[in-house]
Amino acid sequence: MCSTTPEIEPIPFISRAAKAHLFGSASRVEQSSSPAEHKAEPLRDDVPAFVLDLIDRAGALGLASVRKAIIGAFDALAAGIGAGSVEDSMATGSAGPILAATDAWETFASKLLEPFEAESALANVMAFAAAESLATLPVDVVGLDMGAVNDQAVAWLEREGAKLVTVVSNNTRAAINQLVQDAFAGSDSVQSAAAKILRVKGFGLTRPQAISYEKWVAGLLDPDGPGAGLSERKIRQLMRQKYQKMLKHRAGVVADTETKNAGNASQGQLWREAVAQEKLDPAVYVMEWVTRVVGACPRCEALDGTTAEIVGGQFESRLVESGSFAGQVIIIGSPTVHPKCQCTRRIINRADALDALPAA
Repeated sequence: MCSTTPEIEPIPFISRAAKAHLFGSASRVEQSSSPAEHKAEPLRDDVPAFVLDLIDRAGALGLASVRKAIIGAFDALAAGIGAGSVEDSMATGSAGPILAATDAWETFASKLLEPFEAESALANVMAFAAAESLATLPVDVVGLDMGAVNDQAVAWLEREGAKLVTVVSNNTRAAINQLVQDAFAGSDSVQSAAAKILRVKGFGLTRPQAISYEKWVAGLLDPDGPGAGLSERKIRQLMRQKYQKMLKHRAGVVADTETKNAGNASQGQLWREAVAQEKLDPAVYVMEWVTRVVGACPRCEALDGTTAEIVGGQFESRLVESGSFAGQVIIIGSPTVHPKCQCTRRIINRADALDALPAA
């Protein structure tokens, strides 16, 4: 494990308490993640420990907090919309009244942005990743001015936060539309259909999740289904448990992906700034893609070992061998490739690269 505390200038977007937590002992950081939040993955033997340690330790700091914020946003949206808007939507067969609950959607967006604020879980992850990257670069970068790195980090947080709100909001709206359409097409009364929507709570699920959950509920309520003979109270309890399980899974996927994106973004920002300040020679060093999980997806396997220039470089994969992307070439600037992606990057001497690039 890498435990050296790098000597760097103060990071302005991180609190003193967060710094003490981030740059304390590695064991304290590791203990902060529960097995449910941070499961060990099979690792490639040839990957340097610091590369794996970097994203793992940073991810342990951010995942739980980001997931909590996302679930809180979904809960606030459901509470803010209320039964009246749902009944109006059922009466008209349109999700319009639900989507018109402006205050609820504004609160939703605000809570989704919390992890991306200056004093936030993802800001902490980025500060941690920058510090670790600084300590593990294969060159001496003493005297590197961190101000530009910090400015880039703040800009990244703002940009990625806005992107997340757009993506999650669009998915959530699509899921609500699906619920309203399906309920309206049924034979239930407006009040009954509205009650079903509120019990199902499509708020926070993706459209495929909402459809899947509806089918599960329909099966549970079938006279010959698993809910036969159960009390209404027990059935409602099972529905709540199923919904919460699906919601936590979705929030966990988003949190895991955004946390890794934050760590990878901070790595790239530091490397580019080291080049700009002439601390890292791009004629000598390149980025290498590291696919860290044994049995990774075909896209990640095709990227493994490829290289890219530190500034403005794009990784270009070999032909993907199987799956829905078979025969295609993946071109991407940095991980992640997909939700739950475990890939990362490292700086290596271009002479050591598997697909050695010509000297810059």
